[in-house]
Amino acid sequence: MHLTKYPQRGGWSHRDLFRLAHPKLKKEALPENLLEYEQLYHFAVKGDLKTRKRNLSKEDAELEQPASKYSALQMDIELGSRALDLVETVLALKHEKDEAKVVEAIKKHNLVREHLPTEMLNSVAVWQALLEKMPMTAMIRNLGKMQSIDALTGKYRDIVIAKLTNEGELKRAKIHPIQVLMAKKVYENGHGERGKLEWKPDEKIGQALEDAFYKSFFNAPPTNKRYCFAFDVSGSMTCLISGTMLSCRGASAALSLVSLKNEKTVECVGFCDNLVELPFRGDWTLSKIEEYMDRLPFGATDCALPMLWAKEKKKEFDVFVVYTDCETFFGEVHPYQALRDYRESSGITDAKLIVMGMTATDFTIADPEDAGMMDIVGFDSAVPTLLHDFVTGKL
Repeated sequence: MHLTKYPQRGGWSHRDLFRLAHPKLKKEALPENLLEYEQLYHFAVKGDLKTRKRNLSKEDAELEQPASKYSALQMDIELGSRALDLVETVLALKHEKDEAKVVEAIKKHNLVREHLPTEMLNSVAVWQALLEKMPMTAMIRNLGKMQSIDALTGKYRDIVIAKLTNEGELKRAKIHPIQVLMAKKVYENGHGERGKLEWKPDEKIGQALEDAFYKSFFNAPPTNKRYCFAFDVSGSMTCLISGTMLSCRGASAALSLVSLKNEKTVECVGFCDNLVELPFRGDWTLSKIEEYMDRLPFGATDCALPMLWAKEKKKEFDVFVVYTDCETFFGEVHPYQALRDYRESSGITDAKLIVMGMTATDFTIADPEDAGMMDIVGFDSAVPTLLHDFVTGKL
């Protein structure tokens, strides 16, 4: 499937990888499937398939290879290969203009969007055929496209809602709540982050995305660390993050809510030029957290305040996460010095600091010599994994 789905990624083709890796078939390891694998290797490098041996005329077979090279069993396996059937179908679809034949191929071989010619991606029937077995991540990514061509009507609308509200489906997809939230914001806005695509959002699909956001929290595994989440409450946090439909406030509230639900010890504070403790809990909704922060007064930004407060109050935290937009200033004490002072006074010598500048293009707060500090510039769906891996020592 992946051999046909991704012929090229990031400028690298399968041919490039074969040229660098020089993979060789171990004939003794797969004697019966040798011919089938030779065909797949040929496709990876050349982009086409040879005629299957059983389908060659007698003269062509003798010219191509002596009959004794392959056994009857090997040729039978090649002839009946479902993998080669898939490759042949994908190659044939490159120039297919018949919508019905494309739909038939999708259903027979479980094809995905990447297999299809571009001109077929405005067909309602094609998208509805794709939707029936479309993976969760692909589905939420393509909701806008399907809505824009009115493909989500009747039973197909019901399919989307059923998938989004099914905890088992969400768990199998291992989709993070932040991915769902980002898709929800795009869908509800009625247009993409880039391009000219527009659609009229469906209220019930929007509500299903809301449900999916909360139901997918179990896909964010706990780290069993003690957290202090510190929110910049300045007015500029309502600005959108570049390349997304999320505000800095919305993204920071969502990330913290995931931990509030999944971690045992989480405290939240808001800061500007002073600091206030925030009463956020895991049973709050995202909108309730955002509305609470909207009511807070704001001023200049001092990113050292959370560590200074924790030291003064003798709080015990393993991780400080500072959420800001691009305001990464500080007062008399630098944030990395404040963390060092906290480590010394608390005895938690491996306490970590993460500063997220969600609209920043360049800033430096973390000490580059300290493996327990990290700056994150910008925001996308990869951030939750980055945070988890840093906190758990995988980075």
